[in-house]
This record gives sequence, C-alpha cells and structure tokens, in this order.
Amino acid sequence: MSKQSLSSSKNLISHKPCKSYIDIKRTFKLDDEIFNSSCTLEAKKKTPIFPKNDLYKTQESYETLFTDPSEAIDYKPKNFKLNLKLDKRNKECKILKKRAEDECSMHEILSEQDEIIRIQCDIIERLKSKNRNLKKIIQKQEKMLEEMKNTIKDERFERDWIEEQMKIVKEKSKHLIKENNNSTQSNEKIIRRCVELEAYIVEMGSDEEKCKGKNFVMNSIIDQYEGIRKENKLLNEKCKEISEKFIALELENKFFKLQEKKMNKKIEMLLENRDTKSVWKG
Repeated sequence: MSKQSLSSSKNLISHKPCKSYIDIKRTFKLDDEIFNSSCTLEAKKKTPIFPKNDLYKTQESYETLFTDPSEAIDYKPKNFKLNLKLDKRNKECKILKKRAEDECSMHEILSEQDEIIRIQCDIIERLKSKNRNLKKIIQKQEKMLEEMKNTIKDERFERDWIEEQMKIVKEKSKHLIKENNNSTQSNEKIIRRCVELEAYIVEMGSDEEKCKGKNFVMNSIIDQYEGIRKENKLLNEKCKEISEKFIALELENKFFKLQEKKMNKKIEMLLENRDTKSVWKG
C-alpha cells in the first residue's frame, strides 16, 4: 500500500464524529413541540381573522367589507409573520434533518472504509511475515546448495583419485602377470633340466669306471644341479610372492570398483537433490 493511500485512510479515519440520528430526532421533537405550543397559544387567543358574522358570507359580500378593492389584496392576517417564521423554521429543520442523514450515511461509509483498510493492513502484515519466512527458507536452501556443491566437488576429486589408483593397479597387475609367466616358464625349464641331470647321474653311476674317470665332470654337474635347485627355490618363492601380490592387487581393484560405484551413486543423488532444489527456488 502506498503512502498516499495510507494518508488518505488516516484522513478518513480521523474524521469528525457527526451527531447521531437520535440526537437529531430529539431536536426535531423540540422544534415540533415549539411549533405546536405556538399554534396552541395562538388558538387559545381565539382572535378570528374575520368577524364571526362575516364567516359564511359569499365572495361578493366579503369584497364589500373593504371600500377599496386593493385593501382586500394587501390584507394579511395578524399571525402571518409568525406563520412565516414557523414555515422557515420547519424548512430549516428539514434541511438539517437531511444534512444529518447524509452525514450519518457518510459516517457509515467511512466506518466501512476504515474496516476495509484495517483488514487490508492485516493482510499486508501477514504477507510481510510470510515473505520474511520465505526469505529465511531460501537462504537456508542456498547454504545447503553451496554445501552440496562442495561435497560434489570433493566426491568427484575422490572418484578421480580412485580411478587413477585403479589404473596404477591395473598396470601393476599386468606387469606382475608378465613376471609370473616368465617365472613359470623359467621354473619349467629348470625342472626339465633337473630331470635331465638326474637321468644323467643315474647313467653315470651305473658305470663306475666312467664315473671315476669323470669325477670332475660329475662334481661340476652336481654343483650345477645344486645351483639350479637353489635358483628354482628362489623362483618358486618369487612366484609365490608375485601370486600373493597379484591376489592383493585384485582385491584392491575390486575394492576400488566398489568405491567408484558408491561415489557415482552418491554424486547422482546429490545432483538430483540440487536440481530439484534449484527448480523449487526458480
């Protein structure tokens, strides 16, 4: 509501109180009593306008009372001035009555307008309070949106880090698979060589003379066999270690995949909430 309308409403509210209809009626009653009393007083005087013997005369006999016809035209009764005053007073009372009725109706209109303005002011105050509450809710929603944006950024950063770790794990697993294959191949070669050496030792042991003549060859073969056995043992241990690492990497890869799925679901939920809140705000 504008200032002009409020000032007009104040002017309407601060109007002068008019007389009630009952007070005006009382004045009319007093005026009627004065009029009736004056009439009764004049009646009590019993001063006839015309003589008694001339009351039932004709117009001609009435005109013969006056020697000059102009006297009959200018003739006025004795209480003529009083009647004029009473008529004037009666007209003034009627005017006052009408004016009072108009003022009362105007007063009723102003009171109705005052009530309407009061209701409108109450509505405006309620709307203002609702607007304030809505502003507070919007501020809270904006803060929540900012927090959600920050959490989405953090979750995305964490997801990217998980993806990088998964790539590293995949590369490591590929390298370990290659090492494992190489170690298994070398292990198989060593096993075959050991079998060949064992067969050769058996063959050499059957012929004692050859064995005595070739002790240095036997010793060298035995040393070689022992070295191959040690190497095979080391390769087995390494293969076992690689297999354990590979299993750990597979488990870590599965864990990272699960974490990535969780992060993706969480990011989708946050984005949906943000979209719904942005639509509600708009």
